[in-house]
Amino acid sequence: MRTLPLLGILALTAPMALAQNRVSLVYTQRFDAVSLDSVNERVGGSLNQIREFDLAVATPGANAIARSWLPTTAHSAMQGDPHGDNNYAKYFGIKTTFEQFNFAGPFVKFADRGKRDARLVYWTIRDASGVATRTVQAFTTNGTQKVTILPGDFWRWGANGNAEFFVTQALFAKAQGAPPPGRSQTPGADAIVQDAAGNLYFSPRQGGGWVAGNGLSTGPVFCNDGSLCMIRAQDITYDAQGNVQDVVADSAFVLWEEIAAYLGSGPTVRSITVNAKAVDYNGTLIDGTAVIPANMVGLALDPNGGTLQANYPHSRTGGGQVFQTVPHLIWCWDNGGFAGTIFSSRDNPILGGPGSIAVINSTPCGSDNVSVPANGAWLGLTQDKPNFRPTLMGLATIDELANPPFTADAPKDGVIQPVDANLAVDFFPGPGAPTFLFLCAGPTAAGSFQSSLDVSFLVGADSFRSAYMLSPTLITLPIGSGNTFGYLTFSTPNPNSPSLLNSVLLVQGARLGLSAVELSNPVQLQFKP
Repeated sequence: MRTLPLLGILALTAPMALAQNRVSLVYTQRFDAVSLDSVNERVGGSLNQIREFDLAVATPGANAIARSWLPTTAHSAMQGDPHGDNNYAKYFGIKTTFEQFNFAGPFVKFADRGKRDARLVYWTIRDASGVATRTVQAFTTNGTQKVTILPGDFWRWGANGNAEFFVTQALFAKAQGAPPPGRSQTPGADAIVQDAAGNLYFSPRQGGGWVAGNGLSTGPVFCNDGSLCMIRAQDITYDAQGNVQDVVADSAFVLWEEIAAYLGSGPTVRSITVNAKAVDYNGTLIDGTAVIPANMVGLALDPNGGTLQANYPHSRTGGGQVFQTVPHLIWCWDNGGFAGTIFSSRDNPILGGPGSIAVINSTPCGSDNVSVPANGAWLGLTQDKPNFRPTLMGLATIDELANPPFTADAPKDGVIQPVDANLAVDFFPGPGAPTFLFLCAGPTAAGSFQSSLDVSFLVGADSFRSAYMLSPTLITLPIGSGNTFGYLTFSTPNPNSPSLLNSVLLVQGARLGLSAVELSNPVQLQFKP
């Protein structure tokens, strides 16, 4: 009989039993959320409104605080207008709450985790709606070409609007191989992670897909969208930037299927998840039924280390069927009832067998106590509105951020309308940090992007490191210092002039750090009717 809840035992034993590197989480949300620090920002401030298209960051532990690390307004500034429709605030009002169109599965290369740079995060899209107007397009080849982002493409914005791809849906299709005759294939992944050796682990796209690399006599294995699969480093060709250039055909194989064990024996991803004995936001046990409607959308290495042997064998070594040994993994599902609970393949310390609540920085990222329902506090989030709990759409780990990031954002995804009394931009430079605002005219024509310049040789390590303010109309304003809580707002009356309709402004902040000038992310504003 259990006399102490698992949550309490983990909290007591984790610091002694688990040697782990402290990490921060980079994550995306299925719905808009609110940071636990929102009480310290101005009413109507944008920095603690964690938009579903933001890349957020938090360090699990005491007093965890969520921050928008790459806000939606920064996405807009970096993307430009490859659609050519003069909409430079594309994500404002783009969808209704429950439509399945999100930024998902943030990913950081293993070699980049220690750089703690928002520009080095990749992500993909979750788009099951089939609505053409919600396609994401990006510039390539120095802005001379355009490409449509597909689910299973993992990309990031680069300088001058250029998109950089880590891996594409087409490469997943090659690695996964053809389905059995008469069956269809859904190539791509919703979540990926890379280990130190360059091996890739992934969960198939929503709807599931086939993989051919297990070499079973029964043919390709169907993997539901909560399965865990692998492409070995030996089967991947990386280019000079460390992106996936090519893969060996039919090389992807399943490690654990979501619901089907190999020859009917051993753990599945669903049974591993259920074995964690986590509870949802009502304090109800998360069982197999609760996992059924969920999709795995985030994947990372367990910071506590260790390994586990896969359930399915494969024949990629050329020496017959072998069971792959892989690092322990952590993952999340998109079920809103889970309130951002993160699961691990590590053994349950009480029940035994793989499956536990992930412990990050000695902090359980979930609850097994019916008296302490899951609430997402480890993500630095609070409940947004009734019945909307923190709901992850992906996660990645990086080395712990030493300081809160210097971020900038604006309400309404940067849209300024006649009903708005003021034009406001919010900054988090930190307490007492002198801050300057750079403001200039943005792109003046449809189908363009803002020029950018890499200034990493000039600015501090915690900076955004790219300047987007190269217009000759540049205005520099000293706007004060961060308040006691680190916040600062620039606000000016809305000019509300018809002549400004659809015009674009670019804003970026600079703060005087201890050793260097540091830059915030860019913010793009557009006047709309």
